[in-house]
Amino acid sequence: MGEKAKPRVRQTTTKAKTAKDAVQKPKSASIKIPKAKRDSVTAYMATFHSREEMLKLSVPSIASQVDKLHIWVNDTIEVPDEVKLDNVYIYHSKDIIKDDLGANGKVAFSHEWKGYIFLVDDDIVYPKDYVEKSIKFIEEQKRKSVLSYHGRLQEYPATRYRRTKGKSDLYPFKQPLDKLTQVTIIGTGVTFFHSDVLKGKEGIDMNEFPFTNCVDILLSKAFDRRDIKLYVAPHKGDWFKSLNPKICISKNRRNDDAFHCALINSHTWLHTKE
Repeated sequence: MGEKAKPRVRQTTTKAKTAKDAVQKPKSASIKIPKAKRDSVTAYMATFHSREEMLKLSVPSIASQVDKLHIWVNDTIEVPDEVKLDNVYIYHSKDIIKDDLGANGKVAFSHEWKGYIFLVDDDIVYPKDYVEKSIKFIEEQKRKSVLSYHGRLQEYPATRYRRTKGKSDLYPFKQPLDKLTQVTIIGTGVTFFHSDVLKGKEGIDMNEFPFTNCVDILLSKAFDRRDIKLYVAPHKGDWFKSLNPKICISKNRRNDDAFHCALINSHTWLHTKE
């Protein structure tokens, strides 16, 4: 008997009118989380060219723990076989909006968030118990907070952002943290919450993301505007494996602190470093 041919990924075209029309629906994945008596678990990722090799590692590490993983593709990439899983949905930005969203692609479906939501990065390999442990933190907070494993208690008014020494308390996901810590800005590559956090509040709107690749600040502002507290959850320093990319998705970002500080200072934050 000959070797069974691998199914091909359906390529999208510019005729797609919506994200749902432009989805690529690939192959197979094993869902390891028991589905009985728990809400759906959905992850969202943004990626771009040159990340193909990283996707081979990052995607399976999170896809095996969630019901669905939605990947927003900026630019053009050749989707690796390792990413072609039954519960992975791929959207090509240029086929949908004729332009790139950058890191904002992680929140492109904020209007339909339901259940447990995980925002993830393409350059991180997630531990096997990542979703399980994170959901426990969500429930301990009674679904009323947004959590991450990376964040900062920001000085306000901000005079520095990327160069934070002496100005903000930074809690990186690569360093251990022994207690739940309230912050101003969260890192969206390791952020998680339940959609109930927005119950009775205005939904997150893409109009709140006017600039690309400032998603950490913009999403944190959106939650803070709705009086939703942000926390960095306790974790071990070696829990994640960072793939350390040389090229960042923020290739066209404004790197100067002045821009980021102006973005921060345009909002009156409820929780900042005094």
